Amino acid sequence: MAKATNFPVEPWQKDGLQPYDKYEAIDGTGLLDPYFYYATTDVPAGLNFNPSGVYSYNVTSISFKDSKLKYLFTQTGDIFFQPGSMVGIDGLRGYSGQIINGGDGFVEIIRPAWNEDAAYTAVIKSTVHPYWTIGFPSTPDYTSSLKGSNSSRTVSFGDGYSQRQGSFINSNGMQFDLVFKNRKDKEALSIMNFVEDKAGVTPFALHLPNHNIFKESKMLVVAAPYSHTMNSFNLSDITIPVTKVFDIT
Repeated sequence: MAKATNFPVEPWQKDGLQPYDKYEAIDGTGLLDPYFYYATTDVPAGLNFNPSGVYSYNVTSISFKDSKLKYLFTQTGDIFFQPGSMVGIDGLRGYSGQIINGGDGFVEIIRPAWNEDAAYTAVIKSTVHPYWTIGFPSTPDYTSSLKGSNSSRTVSFGDGYSQRQGSFINSNGMQFDLVFKNRKDKEALSIMNFVEDKAGVTPFALHLPNHNIFKESKMLVVAAPYSHTMNSFNLSDITIPVTKVFDIT
């Protein structure tokens, strides 16, 4: 899908002289780059912070706690993965997407169940600089609400009798109202730009703040149009209705 939003987003400055603030968006690294990139941290000026690149680490150990799987590796250099960074993990149970936490020599992802040998071989790779992400750039507030739904067929008989049957394989749905309160302008713009770019068609992965309830490594959702309220200078509220989908990826 072609990139089209209401917000002017500049392309990556190849000279590397421009610093970027956390949540700031850039429109690809060139004419053929199909992605928007969102800063996962403050990005200083420097050519080595180009959003595209190859990063690879061999995992040394793995631990599991509270539905989170933590991969440890030997860090080389001083470019650390950040919450929201993109990774691909090769191993017995692979993973591709955003991490929920990262730092010097580790990354964490959500994994609702894990019963593998902690010594199994895995490799963490990324073709996106850890200081940038192509995924959803923000985490919603705890005040976000969930509404469950189900779909069934009902056949009515006489005398008040009836019979019901689930109408789909995935008959239990979820609709969220994601709330982002008092977010600064750059974060607000990145959220709205991301939603407009997906245009209610392309699903994206969502990480919710309470991992003990929503135990999914990547919950895919599609977003309806957002609502935006300006509270004061440089502070906004955004609400985004999203619906869980079951696309094959």
